[in-house]
Amino acid sequence: MATTRVVVALVAILLLAPRGVGQDPLVAAATAREKATQSVDVRFHVTELVAKGSYSPLAAAEVAKTGSTTIKLSPPQDITLESDNRLVLDGSKVRSEFNHPRVRIPGGAVPKKPTLTTVNGEVARTLFPNGIGSESKPSGIISPGPRSPGLAHYLFTPLMMHFRGTNPDLVPYPIPSLKNSERTERIGTRTCRCYTKEISKDRIAEFWFDTENYDLIRIRKLKGGVPYEECEIEYQSIPNAGSALKSWVRTDYTDEGKIRTRATVTVTDIAINNPPDASAFEVVFPPGCKVHDQRVRKEFLVTENGEFQELEITGVETSSTIAQPGSSWFQRNRWLSIGWLVTLLVVCTWIVWRWRSRTTAALSS
Repeated sequence: MATTRVVVALVAILLLAPRGVGQDPLVAAATAREKATQSVDVRFHVTELVAKGSYSPLAAAEVAKTGSTTIKLSPPQDITLESDNRLVLDGSKVRSEFNHPRVRIPGGAVPKKPTLTTVNGEVARTLFPNGIGSESKPSGIISPGPRSPGLAHYLFTPLMMHFRGTNPDLVPYPIPSLKNSERTERIGTRTCRCYTKEISKDRIAEFWFDTENYDLIRIRKLKGGVPYEECEIEYQSIPNAGSALKSWVRTDYTDEGKIRTRATVTVTDIAINNPPDASAFEVVFPPGCKVHDQRVRKEFLVTENGEFQELEITGVETSSTIAQPGSSWFQRNRWLSIGWLVTLLVVCTWIVWRWRSRTTAALSS
């Protein structure tokens, strides 16, 4: 009888308890922030130091593939990389304008390869205007879903986790998947709690959140208990939107514990809840661009009129063409649009001719 009463009591508690009770306050805070910041437009400047010789081990591995025994420092001297970038969010839609240079291994050369990525809520598209790697011709990728590897770049992670932390398609470490370690630590003037995420068997990521506002203050990644990447984040207050990122510093370490790279990111402009135009979340691939559509596992070449011309595996053009995905109705139905315009022009000409004829007849009488 007593057991029956306990079961009934538990069922009653589950049925009558308000939704959200028992939810980790971090998840609740992240969800509330996403609802409060429906649209976000952030511009930020990056200054990154790449230490002399910090990529030499990776360069040695690449050189070894060629059979060469000559290994040079990579990069041969300290390099400072700078860029201005932009991230736009509107619900589950994203536009990222990533202009940060990359160090080429081996050699240390710094090619300028900007990347434009958009997510319209269903499909991710990425345009490389200057090509990928050593190629200079534009190229593009259409992903099978709303997830894009480019959005997982470490420079975007603090922004994404702050404004879209619960969305698994947009952040590499969704907040609901983090484990509360119950550890707390004083970071600056804030008391923070550590949440963790296992990356691999010997690697773990720590996320330290302020226990008052649930702002992400520190990201630390460890291998065998030793940090190999750290990110310290500072915030600013935005009217009617709570807190927003002000700046962050991300440091990457070599296996010897020396600094490989250190990127200082500063927010130069931010707009909250100023909805952007829907066209911001679409990409129109330019003529001459080679596009790999991962949804159908086919490659296309964009023609002069903006259509997709299918390519064979060998790269030879076929006679098969389709309208570019994501293009406007007029672009997809070009000939129909022209037909309607011609028809409209003929009708307007006829109306004007009829009006003039009646006016002339009236004056003559």
